Amino acid sequence: MNSLASAAAARPTIARLVTFLLLVMLFSPMEAIAQSDPGVTTLKGVHKVVQVIETLHPELVSLVDTLALRQAVELKLREHGIRPLPADSLGLGVMLYLDIGSTYVARAGTWGLSAHIEVEEFVTPHRQPEQTLLTATWEGAIDTGIATDGEVSDEVRSMVSQELDLFLNAWLEANPNSR
Repeated sequence: MNSLASAAAARPTIARLVTFLLLVMLFSPMEAIAQSDPGVTTLKGVHKVVQVIETLHPELVSLVDTLALRQAVELKLREHGIRPLPADSLGLGVMLYLDIGSTYVARAGTWGLSAHIEVEEFVTPHRQPEQTLLTATWEGAIDTGIATDGEVSDEVRSMVSQELDLFLNAWLEANPNSR
């Protein structure tokens, strides 16, 4: 009986915890960025970017054609009037950083995936003009997905496309006459 009574008493606590977690997720900073992007003004005048795709998980590399992924991103950027720069030009401009995170669950034969896009620039703090820092000046929401080995390539491409669309929509908002 004691365990039944304690389980019944725990239900309201669990309900409050779930409600709290849902509220935290609803009002998290990443959601706020996705809904209203105050950083969009930092994209004004950006017409060249160095594209950096973070190195994929070693087991994921064999399933995803990273060259084709890079070329698809470059093509989409060019279609919108943004010129991709070679990787060795990093110190010269704005970096479009794309991180694709992954975790493989062998027992389930499934990949847990995440994609996140940021625009990073070298900035000089007013208080320390002798210092230059690479910092994110705009970022999109994190996209997540689950895929099997056979689906992972399509899922990664889809997630990257969604992240790139977030960036391009924000960029077009900041540069309305660029198209």
